[in-house]
Amino acid sequence: MRNAASVIRKLLVLLVGEGAARLLGVATFAVLARALGLADLGVFSFGMSLALVLECVMDFGQNAQLGRDVAEDPEQGLFRFTHAAANKTLIAALLAAAAALVMSIGRFSVHETTTVVLLIVWAAGLSVLDSLRSTARSLERFKLDSTVNGAESLLRFLAIVLVWSLGGGLVAFGLAFALESWISVAIVWGVLGRRHDALLAPPASVGDLQRFLWRSAPFGIAVMSLSAFYNLDQVFVRTIVGAAANGLYGAAARISFTASIVGSLLAMVAYPDLARMRSDLGALQRYLTKALSLAGVIGVVAAALAFVWAAPLLTLLFGAEFAGAAGILRILSLVIVFRGVSTVALYAANALGQSRQVATVAIAFTIANVTANLVLLPRFGAYAAAWISGIGEVALAATLVTVSLVYIRGSRSLIASEVTANARD
Repeated sequence: MRNAASVIRKLLVLLVGEGAARLLGVATFAVLARALGLADLGVFSFGMSLALVLECVMDFGQNAQLGRDVAEDPEQGLFRFTHAAANKTLIAALLAAAAALVMSIGRFSVHETTTVVLLIVWAAGLSVLDSLRSTARSLERFKLDSTVNGAESLLRFLAIVLVWSLGGGLVAFGLAFALESWISVAIVWGVLGRRHDALLAPPASVGDLQRFLWRSAPFGIAVMSLSAFYNLDQVFVRTIVGAAANGLYGAAARISFTASIVGSLLAMVAYPDLARMRSDLGALQRYLTKALSLAGVIGVVAAALAFVWAAPLLTLLFGAEFAGAAGILRILSLVIVFRGVSTVALYAANALGQSRQVATVAIAFTIANVTANLVLLPRFGAYAAAWISGIGEVALAATLVTVSLVYIRGSRSLIASEVTANARD
């Protein structure tokens, strides 16, 4: 890479914020469990899960498009933040209205419906905040991004503790989540806006919003398809094999996901650099090769630890009854090895403008994943789901890397041919 030490430093900076956010997330959930009780916690957890799924719909690839635009041309790219923020807010309003209507028809209580709507408002704030964080990374302000990640989680935790101390109920906790996320947006927007006036400029027209959303859509489709690729396995295990098997599989999958986080953060570090290098394909290819190698090394180390310590890890984190998931976790070590590679390759392809090809790959792999689970799980159980995930991750990583390399080599060959033709003329 241009400066391997710089990349590793940025990665460590992001890890601090991510680590703090995850620890505070666990603490927040613990407070909610004590404050709400089992029944209301179930409602709140449902609302959070639904809101976070809908956050993907609100984003629809806009964070990645914004990050790419700012990295390639900060002067013009910064103006597009308000495009993303406005689109997300409008989509969130539609989703909240739809959720309220469906829950009213389904005869959910007013308290439950109000809480879910408030959590969708919370997710909208998180989505806009993610746009600001993407902008910060593209401006090389990784410390700000990491600080925001940890500080926003701390603010949420403090808000929940305050509501608990005041004796608030289900709706009050939902309101605390919603207010916290939008207060965070206001603070970070103000901090960045003081140095970059373009972040405060409103879109010129509705057409600007539509064009930005249309440009973002292919990558948004890819991300939503890959979300299904990574998460539907547990749905199939629960439905086809049973709740007990899904409990074991879910525990192993949680460790696999957590062990893969460093590779995902590496993609966040590399993405702005890759977008800026688009005009120098030789440099981009060298950078990408080293980034993929680093992702692979990180994945191998994490996977080796998970493979060797599978049973002790599961016992320590979830209890002795989950030690039986060790075999599943060892198979999912394949996912740990290659998920960072897949994520770096995914964002590299988007930086190269190959989002439509990536969307096609993502849809194809999701269909293959669903088909394989439906065919193999009835006969081979949860272990089949683990092998499908592991082999699928290896194939996905190879395919996404190929998308970028084919484009780079094809473009370089075309440029070389044009140079040769011009020299002859």
